[in-house]
Amino acid sequence: MKRTKPYVPALAVLCAALIALWAADARAQAPPTKDLPDMPDFEEPEEGAGEAEPADEKPAEEETEAKEVEEEAEEEESGEAPAEGVGPAFGTNAQPPGTFPDPEPVVVPTPPPPEEEEEGGGAAAAGGDEDEISDIDLDATIPTAGKKAKLFQIQGLYELHFNVISDDHSASDWLSFYMLKANLNVTKNNQLSLRLDMEQRYVADPGESGLWFGDIRLYYSRKFALPIPKFPIPGKLSFYLTAPTSRQSQKRSYITKPTVIFALAPSLGPVTLVANGYFRYNFVKYAESDHQGTPNTMLTTGFMFQLIYAPLDWFAPSAAWVSTWNKPYRTRENEVQPWKENYYWELALNFSIPMPEKAPSIDISLAYAQGANVLEDGVYRLYFGKRDQSEIYLGLNMIY
Repeated sequence: MKRTKPYVPALAVLCAALIALWAADARAQAPPTKDLPDMPDFEEPEEGAGEAEPADEKPAEEETEAKEVEEEAEEEESGEAPAEGVGPAFGTNAQPPGTFPDPEPVVVPTPPPPEEEEEGGGAAAAGGDEDEISDIDLDATIPTAGKKAKLFQIQGLYELHFNVISDDHSASDWLSFYMLKANLNVTKNNQLSLRLDMEQRYVADPGESGLWFGDIRLYYSRKFALPIPKFPIPGKLSFYLTAPTSRQSQKRSYITKPTVIFALAPSLGPVTLVANGYFRYNFVKYAESDHQGTPNTMLTTGFMFQLIYAPLDWFAPSAAWVSTWNKPYRTRENEVQPWKENYYWELALNFSIPMPEKAPSIDISLAYAQGANVLEDGVYRLYFGKRDQSEIYLGLNMIY
């Protein structure tokens, strides 16, 4: 039998002891895994650390922020001024390291001031703004449906009147009325106008055509607005002179009839009230004419109220009342004549025909009207629906 060398068992025992010590030390350093919660992946612990720590790697954004912080620190140490808008560390404009910066401020553009309302909307602006004053066109049958006035404007009107009750001379119960008016808008608020009108009667004396021309009228008109807070009222002031081209003026020796008209047209929603007041003084050649042997009219004044309800852009029923007072000249015997009063009212259905923007506006009206002298046989009397004082008329109004 071969004997083993005495130092070999000793080396084996020493190696076994070293392995046992290394295993015991490894078990002492290893953390208990069964009590740890679920955690994200960690990098290997650094040498000498008792527990594993998160990796030192940072996302690309954090690395960029860290570089920016280091650059800012270097600029401060070098004495360079910080960039505009950067304050002290952890101030209102600076961010602490490791946090995300605030998003860029959103610049909200300042909205432009509201534009003025254009025509078709109702009440005028205080102070006489023309765009809103022109919302009310007193030449239109439906004032709020009128088109915006241009430099030059032409208005044409045709009305066919006939009495409710016809008499033995039925041809005299019909009457046609024609009117042509040209407007020149000198400025936005100032207007010059020329008006021609005539009547066509279907009964005429021998040698006459039945066409009776009216007086030529030359107008000056000024638009305005009453500056009432939150409810400005558009209006119009007009003055006109006449040329004696009518049959009545020629037979009664009228020279001219200067007239002042003051009109207001407040609107509230679909309702418009047109209020007119006027005053006229008649210049005559003779105070009393030989035509009828009665004094000529010296003064005329009156008012008109018209209420228009427009539930639709193309339809508007209306009601109107007119009262006038006439003061005659003295007679040849220098006798003073009393005032004479007349009344007139009407109910109408008005239709605005839809037309292209560049085409003329067209309005059609169908109305029942009544009018007469208030003083009848020395007694003041007012009638409503009296047939022998009533008429029906069809109107066609065009503005271009």
